[in-house]
Order: sequence, then C-alpha cells, then structure tokens
Amino acid sequence: MNLSKADILKFLKTDRAILVLCIVAAMIFWLTNKMSETFQSEGEVALKFEIPPGTVMTSALPKSIKVMYEGTGWDLLRNKQLNEVKIEVLNRRTLFTKDQIIDLVKQYNPGNVTIDDINVSYFDAILAEQFQKRIPIELKEDIKLVDQYFLKSIQLVPDSVTISGPQELIDPITKWETQVVNLKNLKNSTETKIGLKKLSEIDNEQIIAFSPNEIQVNLEVEQYTEKSLFIPIKIVNGPDSLKIFPDKIKLDCKVSLNDYDRISFRDFEAQVNLKDVVLDAENNTIPVLLTTQPPNVSNIRFNPKSVEFFFIQKLETAGK
Repeated sequence: MNLSKADILKFLKTDRAILVLCIVAAMIFWLTNKMSETFQSEGEVALKFEIPPGTVMTSALPKSIKVMYEGTGWDLLRNKQLNEVKIEVLNRRTLFTKDQIIDLVKQYNPGNVTIDDINVSYFDAILAEQFQKRIPIELKEDIKLVDQYFLKSIQLVPDSVTISGPQELIDPITKWETQVVNLKNLKNSTETKIGLKKLSEIDNEQIIAFSPNEIQVNLEVEQYTEKSLFIPIKIVNGPDSLKIFPDKIKLDCKVSLNDYDRISFRDFEAQVNLKDVVLDAENNTIPVLLTTQPPNVSNIRFNPKSVEFFFIQKLETAGK
C-alpha cells in the first residue's frame, strides 16, 4: 500500500502517533541515561612476550590474563575487546609486579576504561641461552593392507628435526614421535604429510620449538606371492668325511611380484656348525641355521630344522 505525504501528515496528528513518539523518546532518554552509568566487566587480554634473539624462556608464562575493568556503558561498548599487551623482557631475570602489569594493560588500552584488577599476582620472566640439537623422528602408524600386499619400505623426509629451547629441557629428549598415520585397505604406494606430536602433549609447550613441525611419509607397497626354494646346507667346522642327511632344506617365503624372478637359492645360505659338537655322541642330530637371506623377502619358513650327521669310511682295497 502506497501512502501519500498527506496521509502520513494526517496520521502524525492522531493520538496514536503522538503516543508512539512519546514512547520512543522515553526509551532513547532512558537508554542514554543508562549507558552513561558506570559498569564493571570482565575481559581477557592477550600477552606477547618479546625477548632478545638467541634466548628462550626457561618456563612457560601465560598467553593471556583475565582483567576486571569499568567504564560507562558507552566506553565498554567501544572497548568490548581489549588490545594485546606486549611485554619486553631484556634482562636474564625480570620480575613484573601486579601493579606493573596493570600499568602495561592501561598503556595498551588507553581511553576512559579503568583497569580495576587482574587475575595474576606477578610474572617471573627468566631467560636462558637457546640450545639446539638434531633428533630422529619415530613414526607412529596404524596401517592396514589389503590381503596379498605388504609394506616394502617406509621413508621419512626428513627423518630428523631440530629441537630448540633451554638446554636442561632439550638434553633428555633423544627422539620425537609423529602423530599417528591411519591408513586402511592400502594396496598402492602413497605419500602423505604428517605432523609431529603436538606440543600441548608435553610440559613447557611454549618454550620448546621444532623445525620442521611436519614431515612427508613415503610408503612403498607391493603385492606379494609365495616362492619355494631348495637351499643346500653348508657344513662348517666338520671333517671331510662327515656327511649330513638331508643335505638341503625346503624354504618358503613371501616375495614381491617384481622380485620373484630375481630371487634364487644363491641368495640364501643354510649351514650346520659342528664347532662345539661332540662327534662321537649318541645324539647325531644338529640344528640348521639360516645365516644369509636377502632383504626383500619376508615370512621365511624352512624344513627340516635339524639334520643327522654321520661319517663315510673308505673301503680298504682287496688283497691288502
């Protein structure tokens, strides 16, 4: 419905219009008076400690503090979020009292707002020389592969990180874990980024730093198959006349399809060592040891686990 200027003027002369205008004016007057009153409020102030290069804090200081402040409603509306406070630490040890901290909060939050109280009594800022060392990374993983596939290799890039902080905290740390790599039904080689264990999981999280804070994990996955081989048994520390039975073992192993034709019995060595064996004892069995195997096979099984040994005597020539 379109109202003409004459209709609006006619409405403003009615008792209803006058009542509405009076109510609005009263609300504006009340709100103005109310917002001019003094109120208390609680806020949070972020803290940023600035320290000289090459130094670190020896203990963690709070990242923020609670502040009680007051002002008129208008002032609190304009200052509903307090500014970050920068605290410069120059000496090896600096004690900031409660009054000093309040003065710093006031300095970074000028205006008509009054700072009444804070929730800390003091800061004891102690500096130490920054210490660094290189430590290896330990991968934490939960990887499930599809049947007939295996994890051929895992490569971490980089495989170590630089840790920095106070020497008394850094010295005991000899390695660092990653977050858990969770992969299910894996059957293809893959690359993934993974972060280090969160700093929040250790004490003094603010004063220990890592570089880098994430690494790349390269996973090489291949399909495998079973392969069977017959491996001759080598006799060590035995006389020439000593023989064994059987003289071979049957070996079964898992090998990738790519390596199947490359693996032969020559890549393995099985032996019996008679160095400490009493040769004329009643028990003439000796265990078989697998002393050499290639790195690209797994799940090795072989039989027999032991063999019998005996001596072969040359027959004397007839007529002697």
